[in-house]
Amino acid sequence: MCKASLFLLTLFVMGAPVADAQLTPYAGYNTQHAGPLIGAGYRVPFGPTVIFVPSVEAGVGGSENYVQASGDVTLNLAHQSPFVPYIGAGVTAGRIPMEGETKWRSGGNALLGVRFAQFDGFVPFVQLRYTNVIGGDATSVMGGATLRL
Repeated sequence: MCKASLFLLTLFVMGAPVADAQLTPYAGYNTQHAGPLIGAGYRVPFGPTVIFVPSVEAGVGGSENYVQASGDVTLNLAHQSPFVPYIGAGVTAGRIPMEGETKWRSGGNALLGVRFAQFDGFVPFVQLRYTNVIGGDATSVMGGATLRL
């Protein structure tokens, strides 16, 4: 299931409109692994409110390292304001250590975040993410910027 999900995610991203492509590097903290995380996503807007965001992430340091890929869809709750709150959900798959064993696990994400007004060519954001995978769950707090490609 994990490999099929990642394959479909890759096909979807390859067909995304390049003119609207936005890179979203981010960093944060993962509570399950008690350590920092770094990652990058690719925002693909489908109209003014719905955005598809595939991403890859690595947890470094902390109690254990992990790597995961996610495909999330977010919904903007406001438009053209100094800050834009959003909610989202998606799927994730990764090489995640739990209970002394590192293996491929899949699950889902729930997102809550805020994008701020554009600042000098980029849009800062903060996000809270809850991830539930087979065998456990984690909450991540992260921040980053959206950069137009």
